[in-house]
Amino acid sequence: MLKDFLERAVEMGADAVEIEYEDGEEIVYAVRGSTGLGIGSVPAAQRATLFSDLRRLKKAKAVTLSGQRYRLSFSERESFGETLYRIALKRG
Repeated sequence: MLKDFLERAVEMGADAVEIEYEDGEEIVYAVRGSTGLGIGSVPAAQRATLFSDLRRLKKAKAVTLSGQRYRLSFSERESFGETLYRIALKRG
């Protein structure tokens, strides 16, 4: 599931993906610089799958997206009392 969001973000030219809880769902944003665009949402019933993928990719630290290899860098921060997850994408 998360890999699909990462691929969509790469195809849009994003350099990061952010995941933020909002209104009972996890909202996924493709981010380039300081601009983010919503690319999907994950309902509460599928939240466990999303975060399982996040933990798996965090261990791998790299993934192939659209035929290119990307190194992944993970960070978390608080945003209005909720945790915002950021996955930075770097080709190579």
